[in-house]
Amino acid sequence: MSAFIILDAFDVPAATISRLQDTDPTVSYTGTWIHGDTSDRWSGGSASASVTAGDQATFTFTGTGVRWLGARGAQHGIARVSLDGAFVTQVDTFQAPTDPNHPQQVQAELFKATGLANGPHTLTIQVTGQNNLASTNAIIVVDAFDVITPGTRHEDTDAAISYTGAWARGNIDHPYSAGSASLSTAAGDQATFSFTGHRSAGSAGADSKAGWRACSSTERWRPTTSTPSCRRQRRAPRMSSSRLPA
Repeated sequence: MSAFIILDAFDVPAATISRLQDTDPTVSYTGTWIHGDTSDRWSGGSASASVTAGDQATFTFTGTGVRWLGARGAQHGIARVSLDGAFVTQVDTFQAPTDPNHPQQVQAELFKATGLANGPHTLTIQVTGQNNLASTNAIIVVDAFDVITPGTRHEDTDAAISYTGAWARGNIDHPYSAGSASLSTAAGDQATFSFTGHRSAGSAGADSKAGWRACSSTERWRPTTSTPSCRRQRRAPRMSSSRLPA
């Protein structure tokens, strides 16, 4: 039985989520916000809060998605949220307490936006001073922000990938990442991917006749004579390396 390996693409890195606390320099405040509250289990140990209408917190970030983390509770109010200068929605952060020992829900997701163009953005939270009729106050809390940044995909034809041996290039028999993939059946053939980053993921085809082996840092894919028992899948993540040195 022959053994073959299909190399489709590499992702460097996979999509990542980075958390920025309310004290991060990318967050600017206008008005009378109270900073450094440590009365609850906040994301970074503290949070910022305001009840004053017109107060704003503006978060500047680069990525394709963002989350605002704050608090919901019986004393919490309504905020206006704008993205890149355009009003998006009003967020009512009131929530009736369900646990008498924890009257507010902290690190709560109050707003989320995904599918943004990969580039610089601004998220603005404006305190309205208004509240749900069931709420006893109009507190708005800024605890932290999560930013989603995409990975970079390198196809099998990328110049960062070098091949030795008898790899067959340009296979289009299946819906590969960019339409084609490289294949080898010869033991000892290698594909070496050079990259800069802390993490990488290799995307390859898996087949009941296919064997593969990989090693980390500079990713090297090599056909072997082993025969893993798995069904044929396109763009299956065959190897991932994390926590590599910078």
